[in-house]
Amino acid sequence: MELRLPKDFFMGAAMSGPQTEGAYRTGGKLENIWDTWSDLSISDFYNKVGSYVGNNFYEKYEEDIKLFKSLGLDSFRTSIQWSRLMDQDQKLNPEGADFYHKVCACAKEQRIELFMNLYHFDMPAYLYDRGGWENREVVEAYAVYARTAFREFGKEIRYCANRKEVKDHGDTGILLGSKLKDGDRVVIIEDVTTSGKSIEETYPVIKAQADVEIKGLMVSLNRMEKGQTDKSALEEIKEKYGFEANAIVNMGEVVEYLYNKPYKGQIYIDDGIKKSIDGYYEKYGAGKNI
Repeated sequence: MELRLPKDFFMGAAMSGPQTEGAYRTGGKLENIWDTWSDLSISDFYNKVGSYVGNNFYEKYEEDIKLFKSLGLDSFRTSIQWSRLMDQDQKLNPEGADFYHKVCACAKEQRIELFMNLYHFDMPAYLYDRGGWENREVVEAYAVYARTAFREFGKEIRYCANRKEVKDHGDTGILLGSKLKDGDRVVIIEDVTTSGKSIEETYPVIKAQADVEIKGLMVSLNRMEKGQTDKSALEEIKEKYGFEANAIVNMGEVVEYLYNKPYKGQIYIDDGIKKSIDGYYEKYGAGKNI
């Protein structure tokens, strides 16, 4: 059976500003929490390559984008660093803006579609020190940053995301900061079970912060993965750590609908969503039973 991708399907790569740009003290860039983490705990980074250098995309963006093109890719996702685009007075940093304009121009020249994210866990450190997202001042500062980015790059970037993985910002704050105190009750939130690997990394970090009670694990997507035994990863986590592990959304129930099977339980697909899904299949000439 031959499967064809839709004509307007994007085949691309994904990265982010704080993970790849490097040059974290260059061009008027402010310190962000990735940089703080890199400075305080460089051993957490593979081969101790922190945000000070990343992949050196800041210096080698032209080479990298041409490399994407040579691989047959037609798109890539990255992010603008809030701490590079804006100064501490919430004004545009011209050097930072110039860098992102050059990235946009290079992508256009190579006929690569750019997907831009505005926030990849890289809050400016001075705003994190003021309380992060819990402080309304920080929320308003982000709104200023977003409006500035849209005005500056609106004619160059067709696809833009507000931020990456909204639910994880609280988790990241816990791992980077020290807001936990003895006696706190904590529920850990993860994207997927990943056969228990991510919880094995997260659990000791949280327990090292304070004498807290872990009440449970919630995953936003249960991929029904096997653990190291014949049991599911979620079942293994329950047995090993002694707390409940549950899925907020079970993707299997969505798949059951897509393949025209009964579904039940944790997810409700209303008529509007069904119509959108059916429209997708009609548009791309695929049936539910492929």
